[in-house]
Formats: sequence, C-alpha cells, structure tokens
Amino acid sequence: MLKWATVVGIAALAGTFVIGFMLEQRHVHWLPEAAVGVLMGVLVAGIAKYFHESDLLEKEKFDFEFFMIWLLPPIIFEVRMASCLCLCMMW
Repeated sequence: MLKWATVVGIAALAGTFVIGFMLEQRHVHWLPEAAVGVLMGVLVAGIAKYFHESDLLEKEKFDFEFFMIWLLPPIIFEVRMASCLCLCMMW
C-alpha cells in the first residue's frame, strides 16, 4: 500500500516539473524552477496543515543527513561544472 506522503510528494514533484516546463515555454525567466519547487512545497504543506494532516507533515520533514549525502553533492558538482564551462568559454 502506498503511503500518502509518498503520493503527495511525487505529485508535487510532477507539478513542479510541469509548471517549470510551462514557464520555460512561455519564456518566463525571472522565476527559476527551484523557486517553483519551493512554492509547490509551501502550497502542499499549507493544504496539509489546513486539513490537519499531522501524519503527512511529520513524514515530510526536512532530513539533514539525506540532504547532505544525496542532494548537496550534485548541486555542488553542477555549479562547479557551470563555472568551468564559463571560464573555458572566456578563453
């Protein structure tokens, strides 16, 4: 049986991708996709809080260890690669 926290998380992620794609197609460059993800998270948390879904809010808390091991290294790697590409293009 799927847990509601997983279903809601995947739906929010899919919504972030769809909204980000739609903004890119309409050439809205002032709102990055990361901001869309943050806004989607705020929206989902607000809806869960409104409907008193404390179980959903408890399972969707920020996990520092997961962030440091799995999410932060790709972010650092992407920034480093982007800066290398910019420096290589200058020469």
